[in-house]
Amino acid sequence: MGIAFAQDSAAHWQRQNSRKGPILSFASQLGSEQGHNKPFHRTPTGTAEFQTLGHFSTKELQLKKSVAIIAYSLLATAALAGDHDDRQTLKLSEAQRGHVLEEMRALLSGTQNILAALSKDDMAAVAQHARPLGMSMAHKAEDHLKGVLPKEFMGLGMSLHQDFDQIASDAESKKDPKLTLRQLSDSMSKCVACHASYQIRTVTKPLSPGHSKH
Repeated sequence: MGIAFAQDSAAHWQRQNSRKGPILSFASQLGSEQGHNKPFHRTPTGTAEFQTLGHFSTKELQLKKSVAIIAYSLLATAALAGDHDDRQTLKLSEAQRGHVLEEMRALLSGTQNILAALSKDDMAAVAQHARPLGMSMAHKAEDHLKGVLPKEFMGLGMSLHQDFDQIASDAESKKDPKLTLRQLSDSMSKCVACHASYQIRTVTKPLSPGHSKH
């Protein structure tokens, strides 16, 4: 159910997101800061395409494109800040909000570490960084958040943690960087769907477990 919800939410986000210019500009800047020129160019219709740079290997191009796409996905939520925000509100205490945001930061940091390991073809490091983002992380939040957060939100989160367990397992057994990149891209679509669907508001007296409004 979590995967289907992620797909529906991602499709909704794609329809709603119309502020691509600043994000693509950032992605272009990202490539330039790494010493590469114009990783993106605009077509006459305003869409963005990835330019083939002859002096990079196919693997390097794929990794750089994946990094740019992930950067685009993560920044897409920021583009919504100036628009009317009709996402579902999650009313949490300061401590609960802090836990959710801490987990999100850990996921972001872990993803960056996985990408860095992939750039070196270090699949052992990929597994090392992916495994702590799996279900072992999810279990830490079960007691005080499971009954407070909507089941759809929890479904997305559980699905994401399962993805990272699978990424770790496949990195060890299959040692295929391209497979890991595809898995990571699919996982990031769930992050985008979640941020496109929910916002957090801190309240003095949040709903107690078992009394959340879905």
